[in-house]
Amino acid sequence: MEVVRREFARGPSVELTTPAGHTYAMLLAALRAEVRAVVDAELGVQARRVHVLELDQDTMTIDLRLSVTMSSHSSISDLQVRLRAGITVRLREAAGLRTRTLDLIAEDIYDE
Repeated sequence: MEVVRREFARGPSVELTTPAGHTYAMLLAALRAEVRAVVDAELGVQARRVHVLELDQDTMTIDLRLSVTMSSHSSISDLQVRLRAGITVRLREAAGLRTRTLDLIAEDIYDE
């Protein structure tokens, strides 16, 4: 029963496949943490919510919706280019996933 409790506490996971055909499981929370790390590394930006909209295990692609809080001094057009590139690289390196779509929402803009 303890195993079930620990699994439930960790949250859902997804089964992924390496290029060599080996399967492994990764927590969705771990994928979201990788995305948050990229966002939080940007000056004046913090991740609010990361939603995995779809994860296709056959094609190893992922669709994400990401909401952020950002400084009014940040340029959303510059930021979106950096975030898309950074998240794409991070998920490819961390989990072998290709980012298919990434919806970026500026949920809150604050003045410093």
